[in-house]
Amino acid sequence: FEYFTATVIICAFTIDVTEAQVLPPDGSSSKLVFLVLDLVVTSIFILELFTNMFAHSDHAFRHFYTSPNNWFDCGIVTVSIMSVVMELFKMPRTIPVKMLRLIRVIRVARLFKNFYALNRMIVSISFCFFPMLNAFAILFIVTLMYAVLGTQIFGELRPEFFGDCQTSLFTMFQVVSGDSWASGIARATMADDDGTPHTKPDIAFFFVNT
Repeated sequence: FEYFTATVIICAFTIDVTEAQVLPPDGSSSKLVFLVLDLVVTSIFILELFTNMFAHSDHAFRHFYTSPNNWFDCGIVTVSIMSVVMELFKMPRTIPVKMLRLIRVIRVARLFKNFYALNRMIVSISFCFFPMLNAFAILFIVTLMYAVLGTQIFGELRPEFFGDCQTSLFTMFQVVSGDSWASGIARATMADDDGTPHTKPDIAFFFVNT
């Protein structure tokens, strides 16, 4: 049964990808085909959810509602139902259907709990989340420090790169990521007003040190 569910999830994800590529216009026959496929997939997910509820119905469904995966499944199924209903009945789109479809694509994440190897990898990555978050926080603080320095030093020289703190922060993020920091930012900052290229050791040290 798990392999069947995984196959349906992969098919649903393939349908979402294909629809995003084709972009069928409203009222067209291809739009109707995707709607019918979506209805079939959603019906299978509803059946799978109720089967899961029945299998964990002992102790007043305690084993069902205490599992975060089951709550995730309920959320995804609810979003899928809302998307289908809004499409079928042409309801006023106070909630964008495209946003619901974007959330619905997360159904493919349910594959992780169906395969032990994938689930173990996701669990391992989750344990690294907070240490990596600390590393990103340190990197952000250091980048922000250089952004403040860059604003004070190069603000008048190159306002397009260091005109204010948020502009400098974006510039320094480009430097830290290695995206054309030498040719696009450092050399432009060292160049004369007429565009003549120069290598100024103090400015070069600032960017290399970053």
